[in-house]
Amino acid sequence: MELDGTPLAAISTLWLRAGQLLTEQDAVVERGSSAQHDHEHAAVRPETPPWIVTGKLMSAYDGARAAAVLWREREVHVIADYSLLRVIVENAALAWWVLQGTGSEGRMHRAFRVVTDDLAWAIKRETFAVAHARTAEGRKKRSGALAGATRELERVTTAFRTSLPGRQDSFYTPRRIEMAKVLVEAESSIPETGDLDYSLLWWIASTSAHGSLSAVRQLAQPGEAGEASLYPDAESVAAFAARAAHLLHTAHASWNVYRRASS
Repeated sequence: MELDGTPLAAISTLWLRAGQLLTEQDAVVERGSSAQHDHEHAAVRPETPPWIVTGKLMSAYDGARAAAVLWREREVHVIADYSLLRVIVENAALAWWVLQGTGSEGRMHRAFRVVTDDLAWAIKRETFAVAHARTAEGRKKRSGALAGATRELERVTTAFRTSLPGRQDSFYTPRRIEMAKVLVEAESSIPETGDLDYSLLWWIASTSAHGSLSAVRQLAQPGEAGEASLYPDAESVAAFAARAAHLLHTAHASWNVYRRASS
């Protein structure tokens, strides 16, 4: 697969430097910054907004570097590539979304929703595991994990209520995050973003990651090269990679504004 001089080559060259793009120094919050304020005033620890955002950015860059390693070897797998693009888009979108909360309270509320959404998935997973474990030892181990996740959800919810008291009960109720809505919000807010740039990528990447029949059929009867479709071609993968890159780099830029003291 010839990638030299293509958009995919340029993106992969950048993402191969993922360890340099998000460095330990880059995670430092400056005194007087909004990030420092949120961290010091949050009762939910360690799950403060800066902690959530840096965690999501690191996850996104991990996926970005993995994709770049494939492309450096001149390999475009389509299904694997789209699975990695999904990792990038989901994590970058959540990092960006938390930072777009209105003021400190809005960011804390969105960070709370991210944490409780993660814990809700953990509780669902462990509940299933307890019900379907075939041995007493397996059920005991998963029951312990279920109890731990349940305690964590109670701890986080109680701490959040203490941090921001006096709101309606619905404010403190954990609610699932709908990724498609987060991505639509990003599409309508981030400059130079086209219609459905992120949400369509996410849907297609999710479809391909699950190996759905529609994805397989589309690979068998692809559209034109370069279209936003599952075409087994570097140019078409690059069309989606460019969208993921724009979202990731926008989220990173928003983090840098957030962690730095205003002049």
